[in-house]
Amino acid sequence: MKRALVALIALTLFLAACATTSTTPSIRGTITERKENVITVAAAEGGQTASVSLNRGTLVYWQSGLEAQRADLVAGQRVKVWYNGAEATSPVAARVVIEP
Repeated sequence: MKRALVALIALTLFLAACATTSTTPSIRGTITERKENVITVAAAEGGQTASVSLNRGTLVYWQSGLEAQRADLVAGQRVKVWYNGAEATSPVAARVVIEP
């Protein structure tokens, strides 16, 4: 009974996490600057820029799906960024994918 309850709770949390993950990135563009845990991204379309914070929960991957390091996030690198939660004035990245 306990195992079934734990499995049900885990499945519910997993499905909730999947439902909140959008396939469309919050911003897509080129990193113009990196200062410690903040990257500035110039959008590929629209010309806007966003300063995005990276925290312990931020996942960084290569386009191929392999895990990348934060050190790979450098100026000139093209990225897709998904914000954690609502897009705010100080967005926090949930996931960053480095494009070729």
